[in-house]
Amino acid sequence: HPYLAAARQAGVDSAAALRAVGIQPRTLEHPDLQIPGDRFEALIAELVDRSGDAFFGLHASEHLPPEVFNVLGYIALSATTLLEALAKVARYEKRVGDLGSVETKLRGNESRILWHCRFTGQPVRRHLIEAVFAGWLRYTRWLANDQKLAPERVWFEHARPVDSAQAEEYQRLFGCPVDFDQPYSW
Repeated sequence: HPYLAAARQAGVDSAAALRAVGIQPRTLEHPDLQIPGDRFEALIAELVDRSGDAFFGLHASEHLPPEVFNVLGYIALSATTLLEALAKVARYEKRVGDLGSVETKLRGNESRILWHCRFTGQPVRRHLIEAVFAGWLRYTRWLANDQKLAPERVWFEHARPVDSAQAEEYQRLFGCPVDFDQPYSW
């Protein structure tokens, strides 16, 4: 799991973090396991806290191999355009997980890809949104075989990092301007 991999890279004992939120590490060995939403939210909060990583979600996305997109990834691969792929993903995503939902808005030549995270508590919401957006970009770069592919701009609903030097981490991962304190994330 990418969140556990990011935590281990940060020196976190992931088995202890799992047990702390009532999840037995061995249960993750079951491929069809779905962790209940409240336990998943508690796990992300625990991993963020134990890692001390202000960019935990962004760094977790770097542990997402293309195959983690499983069924949704294969559905996206069957599309001939990015827009078609997004429409297909939106149609089937609830069958894979219930972390949130994708919405695509078109305006002229511009498309906005929004993800509505179902979790409201911070810092979990922020880290999940960042992980999803960075994960989508990572997957899109893989599909296009272009590691420099970047959106024109990324908006996040959460606050800008206090330390302006931290904004460079967003630039490194997304390769474009990143705006904060926006009405929604896209």
